[in-house]
This record gives sequence, structure tokens and C-alpha cells, in this order.
Amino acid sequence: MALVKFETNSELDMELKSIQLSRPDCNTNAAAAKHAINNYLSTCEELRELAADYDDLKQELEQIKHFYAEKLAADNQLQALLKP
Repeated sequence: MALVKFETNSELDMELKSIQLSRPDCNTNAAAAKHAINNYLSTCEELRELAADYDDLKQELEQIKHFYAEKLAADNQLQALLKP
């Protein structure tokens, strides 16, 4: 097992305290950090990947909407040209 030291800030201190209060086996910052690593990091990584996929899909949707609007405009122009 490796000894890991890191500096915290007030936000991280609150998260660690929250873990300590919700988990009886996490009575120190080290135990809370270990619990977070074991239980939350993979979820956070999945969330980051999903957020990136979501952003990509949003961009793709905007492109589809743009091309669809162009298609509708072209269809309208074609219909206007075909009318006697």
C-alpha cells in the first residue's frame, strides 16, 4: 500500500467530511479518500465520458437541424420554380 499525501481545499474537506459522516468505517480523511477512490472515481470518469458524448451528440443535432433547414429551403425554392 502506498502512502499518498495531497493538499485539500475547503470544498474537498467538506466532501471528505461528508463521506466520514455517512460511512462509519471512514473516520479519517485518509479512509474517506480511500472510499472515494474505490467507489466514486470510476463513476466520475463514466460521467465525464457521458458528458463528452452528450456534447458531441448536441453538436451533431445542431448540424442536422442546420442541414434540415437548408433542405427545407431548397425544397421550397424547387416548389416555387415548379409552380406554373
